[in-house]
Amino acid sequence: MHEFQSKKIRRPFFYSNVFFAIVVILGAVLIRGLWGVYHKYTIANSRFEEAFQHQQALVESYDKLEREVARLETPEGVEAEIRTNFRMAKENEKLIVVVEDGISKEEADKPAPSIWQKIRGWIGLD
Repeated sequence: MHEFQSKKIRRPFFYSNVFFAIVVILGAVLIRGLWGVYHKYTIANSRFEEAFQHQQALVESYDKLEREVARLETPEGVEAEIRTNFRMAKENEKLIVVVEDGISKEEADKPAPSIWQKIRGWIGLD
């Protein structure tokens, strides 16, 4: 009989409003904690991706600089760099510099229009 009465007492407590409120509050606390962890996970994941891309860019830059240093350690590389940066030539060599400014000889020889010609051009009398 005593077992029957103890079950009777326990059973109503599990179905009571107090127990339900405790479970809801505990669930809300757990969900809020999980949401915070998920938010921190997404931030950490995005920062990891950014750091990984930055690392890849640094590795590529490092490799490029290593190749450049290896090229400059050779006499041919030093000579090519001097020719490029300082426009120097060896003895008995000639250096030709081609400059294109996009203006033809006829346009360069043509005198600049006067102010009256400009005004007539704006009005449309030309």
